[in-house]
Amino acid sequence: MKKILIFLWLPFILNAQWIKQESYTTENLTDVVMLDSVTAVAVGQGRSILRTSDAGKTWKNLTIMLSSVVPWNGVAFADSLNGVVVGENQIRFSSDGGRLWKVNTPPYRRKFLSALYPFPGFIYVGADSGWIFHSTDTGKTWSAQQIDSTSIRAIFAWFNGPTEWIQIFALTPITLYTSWMVTSYPWEKTNLQVQGLGSEIFDGEFSRDGKIGYVVGVQGDKWLQPRISRLKLFDTSWTSIANGITVSGILHGVSAPSEKTVYTCGTNGLIFNSTDGGENWQKYDTPTSQKLNSISFCNNSVGMAVGDSGVIFYTSNGGVIPEITGTLIPYGLQDKVITSLAAEELDYGDNLYIGTNCLFAGTDKDGIFKTDPLSKLTEWTPLGLTGKYINALSVQCWGRGPAEGLKLFAAVTPKFEDSDSTLIYQREGFFTSDTIWAALDSGIVKTNTLVNAINAFYYSGHTPPGNILAGANSGIYNYKVDFWEQVNNDASISDIDVYPHWFGNLVWATGNYGRGPSAFKSTNRGETWNQIFIPHPLDGSSSSVCINTRYPDSVYFAVNGSIYLSPDSGATINEIFASAQGSIKVVGLDPLKPENIYAGGSAAQGDYYFCNSTDGGKTWTRVESFFSRPIKNITSISVVNNPSGNALVFLGTEGTGVWCYTSPVTTNIKPVKIIPEEFRLYQNYPNPLNPTTKIKYSIPVETLRASSLQNVTLKIYDILGNEVATLVNEEQPAGEYEVELDGNKLTSGIYFYQLKVGSYILTKKMCLIK
Repeated sequence: MKKILIFLWLPFILNAQWIKQESYTTENLTDVVMLDSVTAVAVGQGRSILRTSDAGKTWKNLTIMLSSVVPWNGVAFADSLNGVVVGENQIRFSSDGGRLWKVNTPPYRRKFLSALYPFPGFIYVGADSGWIFHSTDTGKTWSAQQIDSTSIRAIFAWFNGPTEWIQIFALTPITLYTSWMVTSYPWEKTNLQVQGLGSEIFDGEFSRDGKIGYVVGVQGDKWLQPRISRLKLFDTSWTSIANGITVSGILHGVSAPSEKTVYTCGTNGLIFNSTDGGENWQKYDTPTSQKLNSISFCNNSVGMAVGDSGVIFYTSNGGVIPEITGTLIPYGLQDKVITSLAAEELDYGDNLYIGTNCLFAGTDKDGIFKTDPLSKLTEWTPLGLTGKYINALSVQCWGRGPAEGLKLFAAVTPKFEDSDSTLIYQREGFFTSDTIWAALDSGIVKTNTLVNAINAFYYSGHTPPGNILAGANSGIYNYKVDFWEQVNNDASISDIDVYPHWFGNLVWATGNYGRGPSAFKSTNRGETWNQIFIPHPLDGSSSSVCINTRYPDSVYFAVNGSIYLSPDSGATINEIFASAQGSIKVVGLDPLKPENIYAGGSAAQGDYYFCNSTDGGKTWTRVESFFSRPIKNITSISVVNNPSGNALVFLGTEGTGVWCYTSPVTTNIKPVKIIPEEFRLYQNYPNPLNPTTKIKYSIPVETLRASSLQNVTLKIYDILGNEVATLVNEEQPAGEYEVELDGNKLTSGIYFYQLKVGSYILTKKMCLIK
């Protein structure tokens, strides 16, 4: 079973729909311009001029062929074709929408920082030491004027009339200057007040309709408060409108696509939006802690923001959370092949949960990554093992209380040609200071051996370390303190699941034996095994196994692209789902609501196939992505469950990273009565119990009299046959039932529980340990 992570509280991972794009650069991106809803140009302080024509799904670096390395600082476009980029002693022009850039050698050597391109041919460039350069013939000739002694951080225009009435603004760290699009008009200071220790301004823009302008920065004084100033049509002075914004930070970019709508961005991934001309502001939580340097919108809804370390975000709906469920959204590592996902697991009804908030992803060559889903960031931290193919990941929680942690195990494909024969690595995955991986494969015969699966029981500080099980193409291995012991050598194992994780005994493994799919079951932590053949008509293998966390007698398998179910601990196994649209590789379930099952694999041409069931596998629904970007084969599944809301399902894919599925929440729906097909008494869980346990039983229609009601009793007896408790004594219709036994008043020992419905009698044994 692929790993399950539970949170008692989890907000929606992407609070605002800002989708992180892959820029394929780690340099600080300084500026971006949206030309239309799918086309944008961004520049960086390395050598990159990036262009996308598909809304950021792919980016082309237009300066790869250039021999010079230029720190680019600004980009501006007069229309969809004519643009300019400025940087260290360099200015370049484009007349084809940013596809090609021609070198312009200005007569001045300066650090060019900002640009304004109000009309084709008319260009303003701001530089360090307060210099402004102006050309009216696309850079053939230039005029220069120094208006200040500090850097010109931004130049923007107020389009409020004929050309000669267009007002130009130049922004320095503490002063805003203005002039008119008349070459002889002097530059003058405006009445914008920038006061207070640490106060600065960084960017400005007027709305395209010319009715309102904004300047953003930081108000220092006692703390770093985002600063937003506004100038409306017919106003005579700039007014501060950042009141009510309580979060600290610095704003570096602003975009005003219309009179009412404005966006601004800054440090720690800050993005604010106003839809009423700046009167009220909404903060969006973007999945990054990087500084965002620039933001640009082509209309009220479609825009991009760029920042440090190559960060790019795109939104097509103004950053608003889409009112949708049952869809897939990208969750980072989008250029990686994800081979395995792992996280701390929780079992149904179990309160032994450390809450490590760690989700791990293994890749084919880029190593292992970790993220904290609870932080709402989709940033992944590399953990090492770069260059190795990660076959499987598993975690093992240990300890309770002050001393607790999480071990991370990685099964890898060895590189024998590099004298690297290690099959399994271990490290402490919970503590960030523990970064050393250690080999953990003593006892495994390495010749032609490949470990495909690994899983572990959890343990407290007062119990021996929990067993670790590994599945290989040479059988099953059980880790005993400091070495691996081969406990089954008859099969090739693909996946392993254990239950319950804390102090449990049940293990299921799946794979193939000979030429057919087989399952293997152990009830003593992997010491001994029983083989169970899976009745599949074709040769092949079972690739995934998943134990029902509420009713552990029920086990799900992925077999040759289909899903099989054993409802009776392996006594019978039958196919419950097969689709002509796709092939199933992995299966997982929601541990708190195990009727919700998720299955993933591949469809035609290497695309993904993902489906879910909300009734234990009786009916299935295919899930499509809300986004147009491609998603490749699903390789792994990890469920993040919010008991008070939607379950979140993480999917690892083959070349398109990690994706997240949020399942629909159903409310005010009448419960569906499930009519069982057989009279059945289930094994109690947990067993042994201390002090409570749950007992489930089912009554089919055939068991009842014509009245559809019959008296049902469920009684508890000690080992001498004395009745010690009556749990049920009433008339009940056909259906499935579950009751709880409180053993606080009972002594430790063996007990029997007996179900009687008319002439039908079933009895099972349980153990109480105090």
